Amino acid sequence: LNQRKEQYQKNNKSSNYYEQAKFLTQLKNKEDMIWLNEISAKSLQFSLRCLDTAYVNFLRGNAKFPRFKSKRNKNSFTSPQFIKLSGGKIYLPKFKNGIKIIDMIEIINDSIRDRIDNINVV
Repeated sequence: LNQRKEQYQKNNKSSNYYEQAKFLTQLKNKEDMIWLNEISAKSLQFSLRCLDTAYVNFLRGNAKFPRFKSKRNKNSFTSPQFIKLSGGKIYLPKFKNGIKIIDMIEIINDSIRDRIDNINVV
């Protein structure tokens, strides 16, 4: 978001999804950003898709300028594929052994969100 925000402020244009996906691949190859490889690539790509949709809606006049979301309100993330609940655990890509569920969570269209205001998985 910050990269696109700076581009828009400089010349009223910003990169698209494909340019940012290419940049993400370059970032994942940098030594100081190796932690990006721990995250499912599909989740990162989905975040870029959402960001691209936000910018397209803004440029068409259908929405306000995109902004960073508060960490306090909606604690959720999206894993576009392979989510499974079984035996009090949630199984996600990169977590083959599963993550123990503490509180109730909600899975809607492969988005995982909590029903209360605290963290639900260990």
